[in-house]
Amino acid sequence: MHIFFKLTIFTSLILLFTGCESIEITTQNTASTTASTDNPLRVACVGDSITEGVGLSDEESYPTQLSGMLGEGYTVQNFGKESATVMKNGTLSYWNTSQISASFNYNPNIVVIMFGTNDARPENWENNSSFISDYEELIELYKNLPSKPIIYLSYPTPVYDVVYGITNDRIINEVIPSIRQVASNQGLRIIDNYTALVNQISLFPDNLHPNEEGARLIAEQVYGTIY
Repeated sequence: MHIFFKLTIFTSLILLFTGCESIEITTQNTASTTASTDNPLRVACVGDSITEGVGLSDEESYPTQLSGMLGEGYTVQNFGKESATVMKNGTLSYWNTSQISASFNYNPNIVVIMFGTNDARPENWENNSSFISDYEELIELYKNLPSKPIIYLSYPTPVYDVVYGITNDRIINEVIPSIRQVASNQGLRIIDNYTALVNQISLFPDNLHPNEEGARLIAEQVYGTIY
């Protein structure tokens, strides 16, 4: 079901059950997100190695699997970068990669952002005071693109051991609450890929990166949210 049609039904039901009182509903550019084969919507998948698909072929990565699910009315591009952080002071900041400018030039209609795993590395998280502000600054840059895209934030996936100093405890108790705060501040919807892959250790061969099946679950979560 088309996202604009869903929102129209939702709004109508609210008005019905509130006696048609005046209600202010904030949505992001829904009118411009009409998919068609003649004018496909551009979806940008932004993030770190989990988005890039480290350990997977291009066909197995979640953005490519998402493209297959969405079909001809959409084009999906993968702008993930291994080891990237959303924090500017991270060991490999997304701000200093070619992927960030490429994603802007793509002028997407929809942006799905998933950061936090590399930010949680001890050497990065010790300077986490900028996590929320840097994340929000990145979001604002996407919001101000000519296409005025709809933006979704994804929670990072679980970590099943201590990997590069990253712990699942930090992901669930520190990183995710920070992302939740960013989403609240920016009025954005969250895609909960953490819950979708929790207790799924068999899908993480190196305890950090999902395999093809794990990537499929991520793609399904994203598909179910944006379509």
